[in-house]
Amino acid sequence: MVNYLKHITLTVCLTIICYLLSVRFLDEIYSWIISIVVSFIISYLILRNNNISFNKLFLTSSFLLVLFIPFVGEKETESFLEKRALAEFPKWRWNNVWTFFFGYQEYFDDRFTFRNDIIDFYGNLKYEKLKTKPLSNKAVIGKEGWLFITGKDYLNNISVPFTKEELQILHYNLVVTTEWFNKKGVKYYLTIPPVKPRIYSEYLPDYMKVRIHFSRLEQLNNYLNERKKINIIDYRDELIKRKTQQQIYYKTDTHWNEYGAFVGYTKIINEIIKDFKQITPLELKDYKETKTDGLPGDLIGMLGYNSTMSSTLYNLVRIDSLIPILTYSSDPKQHTGKIEEWKMPNSNNGLSIFVVRDSYSEHLRKFLSSHFDKSTYVWTTDLPIQKIAKSKPDIVLHELIERYIHFYLKLPPEIKNDTTFLSNYNIEDY
Repeated sequence: MVNYLKHITLTVCLTIICYLLSVRFLDEIYSWIISIVVSFIISYLILRNNNISFNKLFLTSSFLLVLFIPFVGEKETESFLEKRALAEFPKWRWNNVWTFFFGYQEYFDDRFTFRNDIIDFYGNLKYEKLKTKPLSNKAVIGKEGWLFITGKDYLNNISVPFTKEELQILHYNLVVTTEWFNKKGVKYYLTIPPVKPRIYSEYLPDYMKVRIHFSRLEQLNNYLNERKKINIIDYRDELIKRKTQQQIYYKTDTHWNEYGAFVGYTKIINEIIKDFKQITPLELKDYKETKTDGLPGDLIGMLGYNSTMSSTLYNLVRIDSLIPILTYSSDPKQHTGKIEEWKMPNSNNGLSIFVVRDSYSEHLRKFLSSHFDKSTYVWTTDLPIQKIAKSKPDIVLHELIERYIHFYLKLPPEIKNDTTFLSNYNIEDY
C-alpha cells in the first residue's frame, strides 16, 4: 500500500511539471494525456530501483514543481484584483543590460503563474479569517462593512485646503468660463457630486474622520457664496437628508446608487428649469424600483482580494416605459474620451445638452437625458471646447466629482487664448 501511495504522489508531481512544459507546445488535452502517461512510466521505473530514496526524490520533484510553476506556467494577463495594467516584457538592449533585468523583475512579479490566486488566498486569510488589516492600502473596511478609498492623492484632493491664490484662480476661471459660454449663447452649469466619505462619514474608520475633517468642496462653496454667483449646483444637504430614508451610495463601491443620482438630478434639473421653462421635472413616483443583490463594487478589487462582501443594485424604471435611446457611442477601450449621444423619443422641446462627465454620470445620465431632444456625454475632466462647438448645444453641464475640483485651476486653451474676451476680466477682482 505504501508503494502505491509513493507511486501516485511522485506521478502527480511529475505530471504537473511535464504538463507545464508541454502545454506551451501542444493542445491542453494532449498535454495532459502525454504528461500522465510519461510521468506514470517514469515514476514506475524510478521506484523499481531500490537504490533511489523516495524521500529525496519527492523533495527534489516538489522543489522542481515549485520552481517550474512561476516560470513555465501560463502567465497572468490581467490583474482583476488590483485594477491596473501589468508590466510588459522588457526589450533587450546591449547598451543597457541592467534595464532589461530590472524590467524583467517587474514583469515576473506581475505575471508569474497563479499570482492572482495566491494574492486572493492571502487576502482572504488575512482579513476574512484572521481579521487583520486588508492586503491593499488603496481601500479600507470601515464600520458595518462599508468600504472607502484611502489613497494618499485621493485624500489630499478632498481635504487639503486651497490657498487664497488658488481660490481666487478657481473663482476667476469659473466666472470666465460661464461668461465665455454666455457669449456663445450657451448656458453653462457646474455640478460637483460629493465623495462617499462626505455623506457616510459615520461609517469611516476613526483615523479617516480626523484625516479628512477639512472639506475642499465646502471651502470653495463658502468662498463662491461670498462673491459673484455662478451656476454651481450643490446638493450635499439634500443627499444627507435623503440617506435617512434610503441608501444612496453603495457599501462596496465609490459611487452613489440610482437613488443618490436622482437626488443630484432633481437639484440639477430644477436649476436648469430657471432658464428653460419648457422642461418639466420627473419625480420619484414616476419610477418603480427593481433591485439585484450581489453587486461586487470597484472597492472590492482595491482590497486586493475577492471579498465576499457586496452591495444591492437599485434600478429605477420609468412607469410609462419612456426611456432615452442611444444613437451613437465611440466605445473606446478606456473610459476617458468616450462619447455617447442619446435621443429622447417624442421629445419636441428643441433643447440639447452637452454633459462633460465622469463615472458619477453613469446613473445620472438616464434621468437627465429624459428632457432633451439630444444629449451628448463625453467622459473627460477637461472641457472639450471643440467637441462642444461641433455639437452646438443649448446647455453645457460639467459634472465633476469633488476629488477633481483642482482641474479648474487651468482654463481650457480656447478660452485662455481668447485674449480679447479675457481683457474684460481682471483676476484681482476675484
